[in-house]
Parts: sequence; C-alpha cells; structure tokens
Amino acid sequence: MLTGTKFRLNRPTLAIEIQNGQTEAIMVPAGAELTVLSGPHPDSDQLVQLQWGDRRIAMFAIAVTTQVKEGPEDLMRSG
Repeated sequence: MLTGTKFRLNRPTLAIEIQNGQTEAIMVPAGAELTVLSGPHPDSDQLVQLQWGDRRIAMFAIAVTTQVKEGPEDLMRSG
C-alpha cells in the first residue's frame, strides 16, 4: 500500500472501527474518500489502516484493491 494515497470507493464496503475499546463493523458508502495510513504488513492479517474523514478505520487489503474507483494498480503495490 502507498501511505498517503487517496482514493474513492466505487461501492459500499465493510470496514472495522475501534472506538472506546469496542470493535464495530461499519459500512463505508460508495464515493467515500479514504487515505491510506499504513499496511498491510506481510506478517499481519492483511488489514489496511485508513482515514475516512475524522475516523480511523481498517479494511482488508483485498477489499481496498477491488473497490476503488481509480488507481487500484497503485494500491496493489506494497509501500
């Protein structure tokens, strides 16, 4: 993943959000603009850390690379 890369989702996508120690599955709507913060790491569960507005969320790398409107080739490279 390319840290700092911005993209928009082309359809609603499941994400994970942790707030106040609670993990919650949320749907991020189509058209949402996300920024890659970090990940995935080869020794991890393939989660990508993202910024969505003022929220920090995580998505599986495969969801990110298949649900973007523009530039999925860039997101497939590790960074």
